[in-house]
Amino acid sequence: MAEDQPPSEFERRFWRLFLLFIWSVPMAAGTITRWADLAQHGLLPYAAAPLWMNVYWTSLAILDPLSILLLWIRPRIGAVLMIAILATDVPLNIYANLVLFDRPLAQVWLILQLVYLVGMIATYRTLMCYA
Repeated sequence: MAEDQPPSEFERRFWRLFLLFIWSVPMAAGTITRWADLAQHGLLPYAAAPLWMNVYWTSLAILDPLSILLLWIRPRIGAVLMIAILATDVPLNIYANLVLFDRPLAQVWLILQLVYLVGMIATYRTLMCYA
């Protein structure tokens, strides 16, 4: 295919589904983690965290799956919500690990979360082209 030709309908659908899937899976993993924490420890399960932080993390049990749903039915809104969630959650997790829990930053899940956020920002325009 020549460079100046627009993508075929198949290519558009493929890349749309691929990007939506790649964006959705890590957020779904976060949703499962949040709901597991709630099931195991009850409402406001993060006892070592201040109340405001606990409320924020607990609210993600609703916001994470909402962002996935919106990503698939209203991609622009869902993508912006996902980026907003991660752009607030990643710094909060870094702060909690350094200050509250005295853990090193070199934890796999935290590094993956940061990579996920950077990847979302890097692919946002491409997703909007195919969404």
